[in-house]
Amino acid sequence: MPWTKADVARKFQISPPAVSLWDEVPKKYVKRMQQILDEGLLPPKPVKSVELSDLELLNVIRTRGSVSDWDICQERGWRVWEFNQMIADLLKKYPVKDDFWGES
Repeated sequence: MPWTKADVARKFQISPPAVSLWDEVPKKYVKRMQQILDEGLLPPKPVKSVELSDLELLNVIRTRGSVSDWDICQERGWRVWEFNQMIADLLKKYPVKDDFWGES
């Protein structure tokens, strides 16, 4: 089964629009992609987005100081850019006011 650009995006944790701009695989991914093809590995299956409550997402975000975003995403089956988008959406929903830090 051939690899699509969406499959490559999932494998390397890159946004699909970025991969769709490629005319050829960039040098930094060529070696790993060749290993994958030589080993006959199948493309990764798409991860379905998980619905989290705002409180659950906030608890995940609070772990960012002790755990890297990459590790958070690997544990939950997310892509890093999807995690960042969830954070941005949460901030749009609950914007931080100017006096958040108590400054006057």
